[in-house]
Amino acid sequence: MIPHEPYPSQPTVTDSSEMHKVIKLVSTEFFTVYKAEVQNRWSAAFKAPFILMSILAGSGELHVNGTTSILSKGDHLVLPSGATDFVVTGKFEMIISHT
Repeated sequence: MIPHEPYPSQPTVTDSSEMHKVIKLVSTEFFTVYKAEVQNRWSAAFKAPFILMSILAGSGELHVNGTTSILSKGDHLVLPSGATDFVVTGKFEMIISHT
């Protein structure tokens, strides 16, 4: 058994405007986790093989590759390779992670 050791984390704002704020919560050689607070619109692009997304609060829309999906609190999704450039609109908070 490996004993638990707290991982040192220093959250930093990586992207911000009047319409959104993105905070990098933790980053390791294996995984990076962000919290995004969207007030209106956020256009994002990640260089990752996939993206995990969990909606914590609020609702909005996800626009990716010409398709629009409705998002609301409690939704969890995986954006596969080729869908890592996206636009979200609405008012919500979400956790985004990738390798």
